[in-house]
Amino acid sequence: MSIPSVIQTQAGLWGQAGLWGQAGLWGQAGLWGQAGLWGQAGLWGQVGATGPSNPSALADPALSLSVAAMRDELLLASAQGRMPAPRTPGGLFGQGVGPRAQSLLVELLGGLRVLAHEQGQGIRLQFRDAAEGARWQTLLSLKAPEPGYLQAQLRLVDADLPLRDSRAVEIHAQCQGALAYLLTVSGQALQERPRSAEFLSAALALQQALQMRCKQMLAVPRPSHLAPRLLPCIDVPAHHSFPSGHGGESYLVAALLSRWLARIGDSGGVGAMLHQAAHRIARNRVVAGVHFPVDSIAGRLLGAVVEHHLLALAGAGDSPRAQLPGPGGWGEPEAGVPSDVRSGRGYGAQPWREPLCGWQLVADPLEPAPDLQALWRAACAEWPEAT
Repeated sequence: MSIPSVIQTQAGLWGQAGLWGQAGLWGQAGLWGQAGLWGQAGLWGQVGATGPSNPSALADPALSLSVAAMRDELLLASAQGRMPAPRTPGGLFGQGVGPRAQSLLVELLGGLRVLAHEQGQGIRLQFRDAAEGARWQTLLSLKAPEPGYLQAQLRLVDADLPLRDSRAVEIHAQCQGALAYLLTVSGQALQERPRSAEFLSAALALQQALQMRCKQMLAVPRPSHLAPRLLPCIDVPAHHSFPSGHGGESYLVAALLSRWLARIGDSGGVGAMLHQAAHRIARNRVVAGVHFPVDSIAGRLLGAVVEHHLLALAGAGDSPRAQLPGPGGWGEPEAGVPSDVRSGRGYGAQPWREPLCGWQLVADPLEPAPDLQALWRAACAEWPEAT
């Protein structure tokens, strides 16, 4: 089974039994559980990117008994020669991928926090910089759409309903298999690039943690909660609507894959297809009736913030400053209709070009993230620059 199929079918990064699904974050099917992202059937388990795991005496009773029966003979042979002292490597790569992922997530979340605005409805995603005094800087400011704006958005959801007939199979497949679509478009096999797959998984774990916190604090209802007539064609997730998880996660994967593809000579063609695929995945959630179009804008914006913040921590970029709505606020309800909804085209690698969003990059001093930096270098080494 391939990496994307293992991730999506066993643990479901976007599915109902996924990271935040019914089985819970730490449950048997959760992030660290037996069927989770890092578990026995997960990304780095027995069918992970590094190939089948080594046979273990502890995992097979017959093998365990056989090794025990050989013990005396093995010890007699070892006494005739000099045994090398066991060596345990240190650092990030001195432990298994699962424990490494747990440790890395602590590093990524350690300098972040999500706070409610002092005034008005909204939240701020902040990080602690490395300047004197260790100030908290705002990466992303999000405010929940106003009721009038959501009513206008409902009309856009209604207008997308006729697309269900042609996209029904695609919509259901993307509930748990969205990552597989993007990897297929990229034309790359991550089995051959295990560190890149690991970096993607770490980025997605961070994205999912942050988006769920934002959803909880902003508490924007699903379209069908406001308009039961929509009759969604898939199960309505048991969490809030804004920002869109599919919108943010698919954008994040497309953006990182595009950066690596550029290293090996892609002039933007495959990267553009990846971003269009990410946009379609997010749009399909609107067609299904479980998201507003503005949820996708917020999701893509959060995905862009996570991407740039990770690269800044890895020493490969600057920190983002983003806000939704932008300085002009929500304006008239119809004025905020995203152009990509009307045209069917997304802004690709620049979701912040939406008229609703404000965006800039700032070269802030950051606390070092040595593990992330090491993983980023290892991932980039798997994409040698074209000569």
